Amino acid sequence: MIILLLSIMHELSLFYRIDYFSAIIFNYLLWITSIFIAFMS
Repeated sequence: MIILLLSIMHELSLFYRIDYFSAIIFNYLLWITSIFIAFMS
């Protein structure tokens, strides 16, 4: 589950590399979400 989220996060970070600042924020939010899901499961 977490590996899947990390791979999706990686793909999205590559996709959003055009807007570097937005990519940083987006990855930060996804990282928090993945950690939250890991603790909840």
